[in-house]
Amino acid sequence: MTCTSIFKVMVVGDSLSGKTSILLRFTDENFQENALTNNEPNFKMKIFQVGSENLKVQFWDFDENMVKIMTSSYFQQAQAVLVVFSVYVQQTLDELHLWLEQVNNSKCRPHTIKLLVGHKFHSEGMTKRVITTEMAKDLAIREGFDDYFEVEAKTGEHVEGLFTEMVKKQRKLITPQKIPLTNSNPTSEKENDDPPRRQGCSCVVQ
Repeated sequence: MTCTSIFKVMVVGDSLSGKTSILLRFTDENFQENALTNNEPNFKMKIFQVGSENLKVQFWDFDENMVKIMTSSYFQQAQAVLVVFSVYVQQTLDELHLWLEQVNNSKCRPHTIKLLVGHKFHSEGMTKRVITTEMAKDLAIREGFDDYFEVEAKTGEHVEGLFTEMVKKQRKLITPQKIPLTNSNPTSEKENDDPPRRQGCSCVVQ
């Protein structure tokens, strides 16, 4: 399948947020409760058919252990940033300041979309929700996020809707980068359009 445009998306948050599980639910259509990134960026890719155009979306998955190795170029090349926390783990919300600081200091593109994502999945022993929807929405408004979403990786609830809305928002606000593309690794000067890992399934956006 020939792709005419590409979007790069940063997926960041505390390792307990379940962000990698959300990403794998969307790209690989499976659930991994304890999905890990092995202290290095996790790369995934998804292709969207938008009318007659095939849009390639590249996802870069980072957790708090990678803050020190990250450079501003990752954020500067991203068209969207998803900041994920768990509604059952206060720590994951407390750590958001690390990512907000990175985003704000990296001089992102003027129309980079910033979405706050609350993960509703909870492991055994996590029975009480500590962050309400109202609290999260207030935070999203206060910190200048473009929108707030709640999803659950285990059931897949609202996961596809999150990424579909992300693409729709990007199409409205951002002019896509045309390929041939520059390297999927923002820190390298040599560019390569081939993703380092397998492609996910396709999703049609109306």
